[in-house]
Amino acid sequence: MSPEVSSLDAASMIGKIPYTLVDLGEHTMKNIAGPVHAYRVRTEEWVDPEPLASIASAEDLPLPFKPSVAVLPFTNMSADPEQEYFSDGIAEDLITELSRSQSLFVIARNSSFALKGQSVNITEIGRKLGVRYVVEGSVRKAAARVRITAQLIEAATGNHVWAERYDRDIEDLFTVQDEVTERIAWALVGKVGAAEIVRTRQTHTSLTAYDAFLRGIDATSRITEKDTVAGVEFLKLALGWEPDSARAHAWLADAYAALSAFRADEEMKASAMQSALRAIELGDASGLAEAVVAALHGWKGEFEAAETHWQRALAMGPTYPIVLGWVGYICLWSGQLTKAREIGERLRRLSPLEQRDVHELLAFTYYLLGECEASLDSFRRWDNNHYDRGFANLAACLGQLGRAEEARSAWGRCLERKPVGDYRRGSPYRRQEDVEHWLDGLRKAGITD
Repeated sequence: MSPEVSSLDAASMIGKIPYTLVDLGEHTMKNIAGPVHAYRVRTEEWVDPEPLASIASAEDLPLPFKPSVAVLPFTNMSADPEQEYFSDGIAEDLITELSRSQSLFVIARNSSFALKGQSVNITEIGRKLGVRYVVEGSVRKAAARVRITAQLIEAATGNHVWAERYDRDIEDLFTVQDEVTERIAWALVGKVGAAEIVRTRQTHTSLTAYDAFLRGIDATSRITEKDTVAGVEFLKLALGWEPDSARAHAWLADAYAALSAFRADEEMKASAMQSALRAIELGDASGLAEAVVAALHGWKGEFEAAETHWQRALAMGPTYPIVLGWVGYICLWSGQLTKAREIGERLRRLSPLEQRDVHELLAFTYYLLGECEASLDSFRRWDNNHYDRGFANLAACLGQLGRAEEARSAWGRCLERKPVGDYRRGSPYRRQEDVEHWLDGLRKAGITD
């Protein structure tokens, strides 16, 4: 990711984001009198990760009962390869908007984007993701023009249901996005489904704000502390241009909440709450702001208040993966294990190639339900490289299965990242019996807490 920013933006970001700003000199920009000094954000330390999973090794999945679709990452056709954040953002927005229809089953971003850079035919994608339709497209952005192509394909036959090319001024971007979303929704679920999306659409008014918003989402999706810091600054920049954006406030709340987990920072939690409540006040319809408020209450052990908010979040975003993730963990912490499993398994179907949050939630939930083999399977699928308590919990699961040597190895990886001391300290669980179940597994492996 190497987007351009103005000198005014750059001045506000220097020292706040962990990226390098490269001076591009002065540029003339449309609707701005006089030259503007521009900079490029360079992230030379970032290396694209390997795909989350190989589709070749994935199981074929049955089709759901409702019309189902996967939106693949749009190809960046711009002369500048660093504009990929923009084409990714267009595809991600389409996923978000289509997911607003309760009449559609939409594969989550993490599984769609796991296919990025892989050479896979549409029919195989349909089988492995369990969808009837696939959307693919491309974006070319140059100066004040943007060209977007999109096509809706029936996966089993490869037939094109709908295809269009839009060659417009960049100021028409939002209109183009709305039209693409509505045309696809019309083709899949007709007038009622399309109207449902239009009713709940979150509008943008500023291209500059939208560009900063996309950069913020691009950064936070990497789930590292460094990139989450950058995501916070980009989202704050977006709100500087569009202060009443409910969507940007909700994502900023999510980023603050994630950052508070990285740092165990109470001030970040307070900032998350402030942003989430502002998003709710502005009418966030995604459920994300409500889910963040629920998580913040859950972290403080206020589970009755948490449930009030996660129920609202789930009503608004029953298929929105980021909402499901937060709600699943709150149910896990509060001891509502059957609900946590239901949400985890719903997430797994929405994102069958996901190897991170889905299997972390399922590994913990299956363990507390006494399903240790299923728990271990999810632990093995979960791509955990940094979470100390995750390794401690893996050790407990192995201990319950009588695999003491492997358990001690997992415990060693936990201690490498953070000396645990008392396992109970910082535990998010409401019920003492859940904490004791983890400790019992550690004891069976010969590990004393």
